[in-house]
Amino acid sequence: MKELLKKLSFLNGKDLADFFKKFKLMAPKALRVDVLREAMAPKVEEQLANTSGGFGIGGQNNYRLLWFAKLSEHQLEKYLSTFDDPELDNKYHNLLVEKMLAYAAEKKVKKADMEELVAASEDNYRRVGHARLDMEEFNNSLDAVFYDEKSCCDGLSVSEFRGVLFNVGTREELFEIAAKYEIKVPERLNKDELLAYCVRQMKIEKYYTAEAEAALSEMTAKDLREWAKNHNIQSGSQLNKKDLIEYILSDYSKTKEDYEVPKDDSVYEMAIPLPYGQEEVDVEALEAKIAELTAEKEKLEKAAAKSTRENNRNKKKIDKQDKEIAKLLALIADKEKEYEELKAAKAKVKEDKAADKKQDEAIAKLEEEIKALQIELAVVKAKEDEGRELTEEELKEARRNFALDIIWLIFFVLVLAFLMYAIFSML
Repeated sequence: MKELLKKLSFLNGKDLADFFKKFKLMAPKALRVDVLREAMAPKVEEQLANTSGGFGIGGQNNYRLLWFAKLSEHQLEKYLSTFDDPELDNKYHNLLVEKMLAYAAEKKVKKADMEELVAASEDNYRRVGHARLDMEEFNNSLDAVFYDEKSCCDGLSVSEFRGVLFNVGTREELFEIAAKYEIKVPERLNKDELLAYCVRQMKIEKYYTAEAEAALSEMTAKDLREWAKNHNIQSGSQLNKKDLIEYILSDYSKTKEDYEVPKDDSVYEMAIPLPYGQEEVDVEALEAKIAELTAEKEKLEKAAAKSTRENNRNKKKIDKQDKEIAKLLALIADKEKEYEELKAAKAKVKEDKAADKKQDEAIAKLEEEIKALQIELAVVKAKEDEGRELTEEELKEARRNFALDIIWLIFFVLVLAFLMYAIFSML
């Protein structure tokens, strides 16, 4: 897109408008108004810094520029011409072309289709060379492809249009705006124009009748002006700014459907807006939010007070409940202590049972061991008894043998004695 934009420096308004018409595109006026403000903002700041005054349309001073952030499309275009700065014109031209092509791209126009604008730009360059573009002609050519949204006029809402045009607009500008939107506003009110104006106002304020129109038409110019004055209708030879503003709003296609006659002049009151680029504070929304928060605060305070009263009423009940709770807690503590003691006793009993069980097991084991030893003892005794019986028999045998040995010994001694006796006898 950047490369494409570089080739469109000499694109004129007619070719750009024809391109939009070809694709049946229209852009909201807010797009051009924003570009005008963005392009001129540095120049306006520079001018406001110059306190010498005297600059502006119709010799107006810098006061009018203080409203720059809210000026209408027509007023901004006139300032662009008043600045008469080629560099500013180029900046505005290039920025507007860029924004319009970006808008076309959003509406699905292909980049390839946009290339045809390059040829138009080059053709225009061949015709006029580096000649400066006429910004008034450029803007007028594009008027057909920009539209006001509903309840807007010249890029401003109805309330903004009234406030801005009344405070810093001129009658001349109002006639120019009317002509821009093909609204016929009478410059001077002779009898016929005054009659038409009165009839128009009766229709707007919804008290028109054919009989009333007939009666007015029979009046002289003097009586007609007197009637208009008594019915708060402009009766002079010229419409003032308020009348011109209302004439435009009541006849413009985007505003006449919901048009309402002002109840008083407060609709024309408007504070000087913040400088361009600074966000405005929605005072009404802020006040509404403050009111909402205040109401919420009061609601919370009432709720807190109610809660406090309820707390005070329940304080005695709470104190009584606290005592009951303390008593219950003490009982619970005693029961818990008793429970712990029982638990400890139970644990001890379990330990004793465990010890008893171990002792029983030891006793049983000892009994088994004793039984085993008894059995073993019985076996040993049995073996011992058997051993004893064998020894007695052997003893008996030994005794027999000993007796025999004694007998043999005695016999031997007797034999020996006999022999000795025989020997000694022989001697």
